[in-house]
Amino acid sequence: MRWRRGAFLIAAILWMAGCGHDAVSGDAGTGELPDVVALDPGGPDAVDAGPDAGNGDVGGLPDDPGTGPKDADEDTDDAASPDPGWPWVQDVLPETLVLPAVVPEPAVELPPGFDLRVAALNVYGFRTATPEAIGAYLATLAPDVVALSEMREVHLQTVALEAGLPHTTFAGDKALLSATPLADVREVSLVDGRSLLHATLQVGGVTVSVYATHISWDLAGTRQARQIVQEVIPADPWPHLVMLGDFNDEHHSSQNTILETLLADAFTTMGLYPGQKVTWPSTGFDETEGAQTIDLVFFRRAFPAIVLDADAPNLSPVLSDHKPVVATLRFPLDPMVPYTTDPFAARRDVFREFPPEAERPGNLLGDPGGEDGGANWTAAGDAAVASLRRNLTPRTGTAMFVGANGLPDAMAPWSSWSQTVDLTAHAAAIDAGRGRLLASAWMASGTDVATDGVETSNILKTYDDGEVVMTLRDAGGNPLHHVASGRRDTIGWHPFVAAIDVPPGTRWADWVWMAHNKLHSGESNDAAMDDAYLGFLELDTPHARVGANRLPDFGAEGEPGAGAWSFGPGWMVLRDMNPLGPWGIALFPPNCRSGRACWLAHALSDLDAPASGRSRLVTDLVLSDQADAIDAGTLAVRWGGWLRTYEARIRGAVGIEILDGDGSVWAAFESDEIAAAEWTEVVSLTRLPVGARRVRLYVRAELDRDDDGLFVDDLFLVPERVDVP
Repeated sequence: MRWRRGAFLIAAILWMAGCGHDAVSGDAGTGELPDVVALDPGGPDAVDAGPDAGNGDVGGLPDDPGTGPKDADEDTDDAASPDPGWPWVQDVLPETLVLPAVVPEPAVELPPGFDLRVAALNVYGFRTATPEAIGAYLATLAPDVVALSEMREVHLQTVALEAGLPHTTFAGDKALLSATPLADVREVSLVDGRSLLHATLQVGGVTVSVYATHISWDLAGTRQARQIVQEVIPADPWPHLVMLGDFNDEHHSSQNTILETLLADAFTTMGLYPGQKVTWPSTGFDETEGAQTIDLVFFRRAFPAIVLDADAPNLSPVLSDHKPVVATLRFPLDPMVPYTTDPFAARRDVFREFPPEAERPGNLLGDPGGEDGGANWTAAGDAAVASLRRNLTPRTGTAMFVGANGLPDAMAPWSSWSQTVDLTAHAAAIDAGRGRLLASAWMASGTDVATDGVETSNILKTYDDGEVVMTLRDAGGNPLHHVASGRRDTIGWHPFVAAIDVPPGTRWADWVWMAHNKLHSGESNDAAMDDAYLGFLELDTPHARVGANRLPDFGAEGEPGAGAWSFGPGWMVLRDMNPLGPWGIALFPPNCRSGRACWLAHALSDLDAPASGRSRLVTDLVLSDQADAIDAGTLAVRWGGWLRTYEARIRGAVGIEILDGDGSVWAAFESDEIAAAEWTEVVSLTRLPVGARRVRLYVRAELDRDDDGLFVDDLFLVPERVDVP
């Protein structure tokens, strides 16, 4: 837990004073947006149209009520008058239309061994939840051992009793709770006033060495990490070892890089990048030091575990300012024979859907690393090419793409590099459903460093983040599909990788890298991209995608069709990074998942008419062009999007309704509810019944509190080919 908000509070309040009430009403203001090349229906010549071509503003609702989105409560239960020729939906049990959204992975053959279930939680001194509530939650995890930090000894037995973990020990601000007896209990002193809590326990007849951890950050954390790898780990005689708790920094930091010379963490082993699973903070948007994966589970690199699962569950209500982490690790029984291979390695390789590097198609992007000064690219927001930015150097070569080297416009704190790729040479394969784009890029963020003459450490604070946003367009420049990496702020180079099935009709691909400056991160935009790659792969057989994302303006970016959305009470278009305090929404600027805008539902979005109860964002879609496949029983729609809340106190979901011939709702399907202060994707796959021609997609928000909001981005509804039932 760290607090360094003062300077930013002042800046945010001054910023809000300049924004005024428009920040809540959804007014985009006058700030310039990053320039994304949009194509004129004239075709390839439009690539030269310049940075202003087709760039739509990201605003809220139009002032003219006759031209803007209608209120979703006005007419969402009945569709517009149906075409008399549209058939009625054939009777079928709706539950038979639900298909698995993800094909199950084949079973993995595991080597012999025993499984260790571990968990950790910084309990925040019980400021957020009672000892009874925390213990009851830990019981649901069924752990063998739990490490707690910011713990109070007076509450230890209460937590242990509720958790069903009778064996405990405590030292400093840390505790270990175990299902089996603890031995060799001791506190290990570290420099700069921190310590580790150690114990051993027996699992499956094997001795396991366990450390509860709560170390520092910056130089102090780096010195403590150095002591752990030079003194603590080498002196521990037990091969079966886990170190878990709050490490106050994440993968790629200087202190974790030191730790990882001897240790490996479960999240990185699973192929997750830092921040992909946020463990701190448990609520809010980035606070003052970003959304980070700092609560970790480590094991020996030389005696590795097989990570069966690892997670940082989102809870509602939250228990602490941290999220819990939980992992199941398989270890070999014999302490002299470590595992030499990971049976999940191929499955967790982020490049698993790419051919081997030597066999990949040629790169369609010109100047992929900025070595030619950004040739073929269009820059906006003072984006630059550099060989050094805030202690970050290129991944390869002598150049990389970076954001602005100066204080950005507070109302448009973005920089971008964009390039449009002509895919017309692949039209035949694309229209036959055999086109796949392979996209990758390496991203990182620069950071300040500190040195004491012996150690050099990154300085932990909010880092600027970057993202890749790809939009596939038809010959007229209309958006067909959207893929976004999500915003990433890793302080070491980490890849974004995507294999994209290209919808028929695609002729152009817009590649945009956006760098977002955080107001309290410094005066330069320190996000960076290097080694961008886009290759076209012609498949031997058609993929499942048979059409474009049918949703209008799927990311609230102001693309064509935005007016087709119907807004219920409390819904608005939110311009990214607009501070929404102090009336209860969010003093710290919320970050949309991608791009420059998203949707927000909040009870106080209209101060003159506060909303309450259930409210929906809605659009109706006609699928008559897919009638043959629907009536053959071979068409499904993949639908969903990304949702998050601010404080994990309200709930939201995405759903679809299949409409009958008279416009009534024939059947409805809804995703799981989301009550998580972390961008969370929901995906469903639903077969359309014979006779269906129209569906309605909606997002539901439960606005039963005025201290939280539901944020929505990157929605999709895509037709897919499925087998005959």
